[in-house]
Amino acid sequence: DYRQHPFIFHARNRSEIEYGLRCQMSWPGRPTRLYANRSGYRNDSGEPRCHDVMTHAAEVADVDRYRASYEEFIDRCGVREMIASSSARITLGRVKDSLAAIDDKTLVEEEAVWRKSFAGTRFLKDLADRFEQLKTASAGEIT
Repeated sequence: DYRQHPFIFHARNRSEIEYGLRCQMSWPGRPTRLYANRSGYRNDSGEPRCHDVMTHAAEVADVDRYRASYEEFIDRCGVREMIASSSARITLGRVKDSLAAIDDKTLVEEEAVWRKSFAGTRFLKDLADRFEQLKTASAGEIT
């Protein structure tokens, strides 16, 4: 019973955009890499895999109390503006820019990774189109 033991909910992806950002790792001056342990944003039935865990693990009244406590904690600590500032960086443009920053070599070498990781997202088509353009261009160089 979850009410008998302390627990922490973490690593919730709330949107496709947040998921897209979390599939990649980047450092200044180094090529963007892709996490190989992602299994796609949507499952086979089309539902997002990344749902609000609390709504499945706890009773509604307990979830409401948790959320109220969380909001009170944020206010008491004075971090609401910091959270809003951090959340403001989670944008569609940032995802697209980070995907565009993946170098061609990584895109080719990690095809299986990005096809799996970005399955069920709007970003998979962009990556697949770019990959096909690379294949077409390299085939033209051979002939």
